[in-house]
Amino acid sequence: MATGDLTTVADVKAFLGITFTTDDALIQTLVSNASAFIGQYCNRRIMSASYTESYNGYGGDTLVPNNFPITQVASVMVDGVVIPAAGSPTQSGFVNDDKAIYLRGYSFNTGRKNVQVTYTAGFATVPPELAQACIEIIAVKYKRRTEYHVSGRTLDGQMITYNTADVPASAGAVLSQYQRVHYSP
Repeated sequence: MATGDLTTVADVKAFLGITFTTDDALIQTLVSNASAFIGQYCNRRIMSASYTESYNGYGGDTLVPNNFPITQVASVMVDGVVIPAAGSPTQSGFVNDDKAIYLRGYSFNTGRKNVQVTYTAGFATVPPELAQACIEIIAVKYKRRTEYHVSGRTLDGQMITYNTADVPASAGAVLSQYQRVHYSP
């Protein structure tokens, strides 16, 4: 599996019931393209990565970074002051869960780009439902490659229409759970 890919050629072939190898290069391209599309659609990286970001302080004690799930916070700085990690439930400093960074005894002082955080966020392994959504998007693209503009056809006097959506509804429902939402304080 190439870096950033959310599924494998083998998994796509198994889903589509393909046993031949002549389309492997095409399927690999579809895997990489669909994986990149999902990242853009969700407005975020899916796999684990480190980030150093600046935010506007708003005077509160909670910061929701751009990426999730948060797996580690390396540093928090407000107005050039390093905020220590809280060593206990009652100690001042920062704590975090998978979605936000919280301050105790400090605040994200009001200012423009005065808050800097360095953290790691994303998934260590691809969530299975996201891999399946990627496979379903690839399946649509793979099957449409020879009939790209056909939206229906008549067969034995019956009209058969095809769903022409880029993202199948089942995949779209999964992707909506992974989309980055911007919060305004």
